[in-house]
Amino acid sequence: MGSKNLESGVNANGTSAALNLDIWYLILDQIDSRKDLCNICLTSRAWYTMAIPHLYKTVTLAMVGSWLDWDMKSDRMEVARSLSSRLLDSKNEHLRQVVHELDFGWFGDEDDDDVIHDMEKRLVALVDCLPNLQRVKIRFPLTDETLRQLTEHGKPISLYLFCEDGKRHVENELRNVVAIRALVDPFDESEGPNRHVLGIQKLMFACPNLKSFSFETSGGYGGCVITLPRFEKIYSFQFSGDETFPPLEELSLSGYRPREDEWEHWQNKFPWSKMRSLTLGPRYAADFLDLAVGYTTSLRNLTVEIYTDEDRKSHCPQLTKFLRAFDSLESLTVKGYNLPLEPIGYHPSLKHLCLHSFEPARGDIRRPALGIEQLRELDKSCTHLETLELDLYRDGEWPEHILKALATGFKNLRRLTLHLELGLRQLEGQRTSSQEESMRIKPILTEGSAREVGQRFFTWSSLSKVSVLVLKTGEPLRRYPQWEPSYWEVYLRLQSHLDPIPVIDAVT
Repeated sequence: MGSKNLESGVNANGTSAALNLDIWYLILDQIDSRKDLCNICLTSRAWYTMAIPHLYKTVTLAMVGSWLDWDMKSDRMEVARSLSSRLLDSKNEHLRQVVHELDFGWFGDEDDDDVIHDMEKRLVALVDCLPNLQRVKIRFPLTDETLRQLTEHGKPISLYLFCEDGKRHVENELRNVVAIRALVDPFDESEGPNRHVLGIQKLMFACPNLKSFSFETSGGYGGCVITLPRFEKIYSFQFSGDETFPPLEELSLSGYRPREDEWEHWQNKFPWSKMRSLTLGPRYAADFLDLAVGYTTSLRNLTVEIYTDEDRKSHCPQLTKFLRAFDSLESLTVKGYNLPLEPIGYHPSLKHLCLHSFEPARGDIRRPALGIEQLRELDKSCTHLETLELDLYRDGEWPEHILKALATGFKNLRRLTLHLELGLRQLEGQRTSSQEESMRIKPILTEGSAREVGQRFFTWSSLSKVSVLVLKTGEPLRRYPQWEPSYWEVYLRLQSHLDPIPVIDAVT
C-alpha cells in the first residue's frame, strides 16, 4: 500500500500532484461527515476504493426521516433494510470486511411488531457474518431474546445499550455489555407497581465488564392536579451489601439522589480508583458530591450541570468542597452554578474549562462574569488551558479590556467561547415596542458586530495560539424545552428588527 500513489489533481502550475496512499488514508480517517465520505466515493473509481472502507467503518441501521417529512407511500425503513441486505449478501465480502461498528435504531414511533422483529433478526445475522465487527450500539429497546442472542454470541463484540428503561428481565450475566444509558420515570404507575429503578440496578450489576453507566430519572414535575400514589414509590437503589460494582470508568447521574443508607455501599464498594469521568445533572444530583468527596483519586473529567429552573439553585458548596479534595482534573464543566476560582486552582493540569451560569430573568442580580484580576489569577493557576468557555457581560459596549486580556493571556489557548446575555431583566415587564427598544441590551449581537469583535480580538491575539472564537447567546439547558419561556414573544419582536445572526459559531 505504501508503494502506491493516488493522483490528487493538478496544482496551480499545471503539474500533477500525488501523495502516498498511507497519507490519504490518514486524511480520510479524520473525516467525520458521512455525507462528505459519500461524495468522495462518487468522485472516481480510485477515490471510491480509498474512501469506501471509511464510509462503511460504522454502519447505521435506523429509520430515515419521519412521517412529518417523508412520503407516506415510501417505507421509512427502506434505507436500513437495503443497507443490511447489502451486507448480508455474500457477494459483498469486501464491504463486510471493513465494518467495525453497527449503530442500531432509532425507529421512531414504529409500532409494527413484524418490522421490529425483522430488523432484530437482521441485526443478529449481521453480527454472525461481519468478521471484523467490534462494537454494536443499541438505541432501541431490544427484546430480551435478541439481547440474549447477542450476549451469548461467541464473537468478542462490545455492546452499548443506550435505550434502557428498567423493564428488562435479566437472569444471567451480560459479559459483553460495556455501556448502559438508562432513563426511568419512577412516578409512572400506568402498569402497576413501579420497580424500574431496581430493574436498572439489577441490569448494572449483571454486567461485570461495564465501563460506562448513565442513569437519569424523570417525572414528578408537579402541577395543578395532585395525584396520590397507589403503590410504594422506589426512587433509589436498594443494596443488600453483597453487590459488587463493575469496573466503571464513566458515571453519569441526573436526578438520582442516593439515600444516606446507600452511602456506605457506594463509598466502600465503588471502584473509585478506576473512575475517570463523572457527570452530574442537569436534573439535580449534586448531593452525590457529598458522598464522593475524598474518594476520587484519578478523576480526569468532571461535569456538573443544572436546569435553569431546578429549584433556582445558583451555589453549590458540595462542588467547592469536592474540588479541594484532589488535583487530577483535566476537564471541568460547570453550567448553572456560580463557582469561585479558588477551588479551580487545585487542578493545575486543566486543559478544558467551562464556567457558565444562567442569566436571571427577574430581580436585581446580575449574572457574574470574571474581571481582569480574576482572569489573571486563572491564567496563572491553570497554564495548560486549551479551551475556555466563560460568560461575558456587555454594559452598553463591548468590554475591550476583558477581550484584550483573553486575547493576550492564556498562552496555550486554542479555542475561546463567550456566552452573551440576552438582557432578560431589562425585558421583563416591558409591553410596548418603544419600551422594549429602549431596554434592549447594547451592543446588539449581529453578523456585522460579531465580525467586528472577531477582527479586533484576533488582532490582539496575533502572537497567541487562539484560532477559534465562539459567541453564544440564549440558553438551551431548560428542563421544559418544549415550553416557550416567558420572554419569548418579546424576543421574537426584537428579532424582527435585527439582522439575522449567521449560522456559524466561529470568527477567524
